[in-house]
Amino acid sequence: MPYLRVAVLLAVAAAGAPSVMPSGPGDPLASLRRTTGSIRVECNTALETVMLLVQLASPGPPLTDFQAEARSRFSLHSNHAAVRETAALMEHGLTGQDLARFSTFMASAPDFRLKDSKELAQLAEMLPSGNVSFNMDRLAGYAKLVREFYWDLRVGQFFRDAAPRYRQAVGRKLPPDLPPGSRVLLSPLAPVARMEFVRRSPKPVTYLVLGG
Repeated sequence: MPYLRVAVLLAVAAAGAPSVMPSGPGDPLASLRRTTGSIRVECNTALETVMLLVQLASPGPPLTDFQAEARSRFSLHSNHAAVRETAALMEHGLTGQDLARFSTFMASAPDFRLKDSKELAQLAEMLPSGNVSFNMDRLAGYAKLVREFYWDLRVGQFFRDAAPRYRQAVGRKLPPDLPPGSRVLLSPLAPVARMEFVRRSPKPVTYLVLGG
C-alpha cells in the first residue's frame, strides 16, 4: 500500500572565513560563508538537515566521527515521519545527490518553504507514480516534514553546537577544477565526499557539495 503510506505522511506534514558564532532563532549556519573570486562557498542549513535525514535513513556506516555523533544524537528519533519518508524516497531511486539538489529548492532555515521551480518536476518524474502532480505534492509534503523534523528535535541547536566544525569546513581548500561562478556547499553530513549538479534557473549554476 505505498500510496496509502505516502498519503499518511503528507497528512502529518500538513499538520571569507567567518568570525561570528551562529546564534539566535534564525538560520544557525547563515554566517558561515565566503567568496573566492566568483565562487561562493557556504554551509547551508537546509542541505545539512536533509543530509542528517539521509544519515538516519541509511543502513551503511558513517564516514566520519561527526556523522557517527549526529546519528547517535538523533538515533532515538529514527522513526520520525521525515526519516521514514527520506528512506522511502531513497528506496524509490532518489540518491543522496538528488536529495541534496532538492534542498537547494528550499528556503533557508527555519522556514524551509519549498520554492516554485520548473526543475522540481525533474525530481518528481523520478518517483514511481506516473502522476507528476501527485509526485510534486509528495515533494512539497516532504519539505514540510523536513521543517517539522528541524523544529521538533531542535536540530538548529545541534548545528549551533557544531559551529566550530562547520567554521573549519567552510575554510577548507577548494578543488582546482571548479567552473567560474560555482556555488560550493560544505557538508560534513554528506554521505559521500563529492556531489555535483547543475541548477538551470534563473541561470545555469554548478553546485558542488563537498562532504567529509
